[in-house]
Amino acid sequence: MTRKIVSCKIFEGFFEDLLNKDDEVVFYEIDEHLEPWKLQEKLQNEIDSSEKKEVVLLFGICGNATCGLKSKNHIVKVLKIHDCTAAVLGSNERFLELFKDNLSQTWSSANYYQHSKSGKSVVLSIKSGFLPTKEAYIEKYGEDNGEYLWALLRPNSDIFYLTFNQEIDQWTMEAIKNEKKHKIVKIIEATKNMIRNALTEDENVFTINENELLLPNYDFAEVFKKEKQ
Repeated sequence: MTRKIVSCKIFEGFFEDLLNKDDEVVFYEIDEHLEPWKLQEKLQNEIDSSEKKEVVLLFGICGNATCGLKSKNHIVKVLKIHDCTAAVLGSNERFLELFKDNLSQTWSSANYYQHSKSGKSVVLSIKSGFLPTKEAYIEKYGEDNGEYLWALLRPNSDIFYLTFNQEIDQWTMEAIKNEKKHKIVKIIEATKNMIRNALTEDENVFTINENELLLPNYDFAEVFKKEKQ
């Protein structure tokens, strides 16, 4: 079965060699996460407009961007993760182990650094509209989206770096160091296995079928649940 794969650009270069000749691939910029309610509309449109029966979303909960997505005539698959951190680490279990002291720990990688539209930002960048407190985000965007955006955007000079031990990783870490805005305090081995296994073995994916609604349950096992429409 050919499929439509809709992916965050954080995963560019992870899976292209696995594609069938008739697969369709759409990448979304990392900065789309800054407005998850708009990203949700775009993802729903990707599903509704797909000529392929199967639509694979290489996204997790992502600030509720995937929550409430509907399938009318498609098979829709989504990663069983909260956000891309667990995917780049390879599992929810490894994420909880390495980020247990701060689940919102700021981190970077070569793809994060390269693909932020906002310029040389380490993570989803702090833009001119940055709000000063978590409470301000919650008041403006609601509790779930507000806490998500605050965790992504709040100032944090100490970061983790997720590396694939490639030449570009050395370049990226040196660039971050030269900017003198952030300090890499921990270097962690990254992996492409979760993304690749999701596309080849259906591992770590949650599936909704025709006339089903995708909803979060926010745990780290199933992550999602579904309801009949």
